[in-house]
This record gives sequence, structure tokens and C-alpha cells, in this order.
Amino acid sequence: MSFGSKLKELRKQKKITQKDLGDLLGNTPPTTVSSWERGQSKPRMDVAAKIAKILNTSVSNLMEDELENYSNVYSQISNSSLSLPIYSHLFAGMPDGAEEDIVGRLEIPGGIAKKYGRKNLLAVKVEGDSMNKVILNGMIAVVNTDDTEVKNGNVYAVIVNGFANTIKHVYKYSDHIRFEPDSFNPANKPFSYRKDEDINIKIVGKLVYIAQDLG
Repeated sequence: MSFGSKLKELRKQKKITQKDLGDLLGNTPPTTVSSWERGQSKPRMDVAAKIAKILNTSVSNLMEDELENYSNVYSQISNSSLSLPIYSHLFAGMPDGAEEDIVGRLEIPGGIAKKYGRKNLLAVKVEGDSMNKVILNGMIAVVNTDDTEVKNGNVYAVIVNGFANTIKHVYKYSDHIRFEPDSFNPANKPFSYRKDEDINIKIVGKLVYIAQDLG
């Protein structure tokens, strides 16, 4: 059975629509899923692995006879992509955290790694709904730690007093700094710190990439 036929069969068994599968993969259009099922295109091997996990099957079962044809492609992707540890929270001295702070790993496309620099990227799991118009609870935020000069309105990962951490739109002025949520929940309000307050604020980096946690 071809990959497309197997995908369609397993998807229907799970009662998952093409749109549902696309959403679980991180906003993949249903037209792309349809193209896979009709045999007009195939996903990358790393995406195929995510599909297998969603459908509660193995990659070998999903790919069957086509698996061998993917081996060379997967090798090329592995060499060009970047595997980042996913941290459970932000903390002073990142990214030199303890192993217990790592909750998984994330494959970053080679183009993103090349654009921002492999050593400059940091991944952290988002908790809460304060930025759910931009990034949902449980998703992975990847920030560029080489970009910490605030440009008002951009989204940054921030540490306050070494332990309180947040991801917000940041606005920096001569006498204060303001953090603004971007949420469907009206309970989330902007908050500010004046420059003369006894507060230590560290801009960790600018948000440059968002990924879905499929784990």
C-alpha cells in the first residue's frame, strides 16, 4: 500500500479530518494533506515521523515499501537541520541549564539555523494564555539570543529578577519598560516597571520561530 493510501486509511480510522491532521502538525494546510494522500507529494521524513506519532503507529508501518526511498532524503535533512533542547522555563545563565530543565528536543529547519546562527537559538515551552493570539499554551517558542536590543512592539523572551519569566510584546522607553500580552483572555493585562525600581530585567532574545509540541 502506498504512503498516501495508508495515511488516508489510518487517518479515517482515527476519525481525524485532513484539517485536524494539518492543525496537529502545526498549521499545515489541508490541501497539503490531500496532496499527500493522492500521491502528488510526500512529506519530509521528520514530518512523516510526526504523522506516525499522531496516528499512533510506527514510521515503518506508515511508509511500508517507501521507507527505503526516504533514507537518503532523511539523511540530508538531518545534516541540515538543528536539534535544540526544549527548556521548561527561562532562567539566568541560559542555555547552560540542568538536564532536569530539558523537556524534549525540537528539530529546527536548516534555513532557520543558518539565518540566525545555530549557537544563537534557544527553545522554551510556553505555558499560559497571555500570548495565545501569537503562540498557544504548550507550543515551543524559539528565540534569537543574539537579538536583545528592543524594538518596540516585537515579541521577546524576558527574565525578571532572575526567575520570573515571560514572553511578551516589549516596549522600552527612557523611564520605564512595558510588557504587553496578546491574548483572547481579557484578564491578561499589560504591566510596566519604572527605570528606578529595584528590578533586574534581562531580555533573553527575540521570538523568531514557533513550533507545535507533538509529544
